Amino acid sequence: MPTYPDMVPPGPTPPRPDGQPRRPDAGPRPDPSRPTKRDASLVASIAIGVVSVLAAAAVLVVAPSPATVAPPDPGASASVPTHPDGAFAFTDVVYRDGARVPVRWNPCQPIEYQLHLIDAPPGMRAAIQSAIDRTSEATGIPFVSDGDTDQTAQELFDRFFFADALHSVYQPVLITAVTHRTFRDLGASKRAVAFAHPEQGGRSLDDQYVAGLVVIDADVPYAHAGRWSMQLVIQHELGHLVGLGHVRDPQELMFSFEVARSTIPDPIDGWGEGDLRGLEGLGADQGCLEPVRVAG
Repeated sequence: MPTYPDMVPPGPTPPRPDGQPRRPDAGPRPDPSRPTKRDASLVASIAIGVVSVLAAAAVLVVAPSPATVAPPDPGASASVPTHPDGAFAFTDVVYRDGARVPVRWNPCQPIEYQLHLIDAPPGMRAAIQSAIDRTSEATGIPFVSDGDTDQTAQELFDRFFFADALHSVYQPVLITAVTHRTFRDLGASKRAVAFAHPEQGGRSLDDQYVAGLVVIDADVPYAHAGRWSMQLVIQHELGHLVGLGHVRDPQELMFSFEVARSTIPDPIDGWGEGDLRGLEGLGADQGCLEPVRVAG
């Protein structure tokens, strides 16, 4: 198989900067392109052990009757791509007023994040900052650092990303570098070198992301430049964090062997044109959403 100069060659095929892991203690793995939604009241019910509230929450998540929902607008649906054949794709969509809209962050509120880089190799902090800067520029959404933390990815999964489930207060986004062994223990696919998980809200927040994490394998020999460099691997995962899915187009940073196994991607040094169009559709120009309470 031919390779490009910017591809890392640790195996028969270059490692993919992708993969959506399951929680280690979960049952059969769901569709990796669609993170599981968790209802804030349901988690709070579990926390306080009130069975009646839990039963009520189960009733509340039942889809509305078709008679109460306007038929989808074909034109609107066509403008919200979720299939990897286009130049960009959105990971999650919901119906609003009979039309599909992508799940996204509230662009009128900064994405707060914390870093856990105890196991990070030299240069990773700078690579993360560069990737954040490019993602913020492309979306128009500010990212605000809440400093370093000792919280782990597993702890976020265990707590359903809540700092206070009873009052629907979420943890900041966690960006962390872990050892290869820890990376595999978190359920990452064998060929992945990083993964991202944006957490979708419940009920009134089901059309937006409220928390999340990016996990990077600290033991991978990343390339010095190009698609498989540390910065662009992280930037790819930040694309997932803000709502972009994988595509087959070899000219895009969101390309993945997961959806285009026989395709060799083009060399790239940043977002592709399709990536930028998708990020614009998730960004500041799309208007404000409901504010989210973050513990940071």
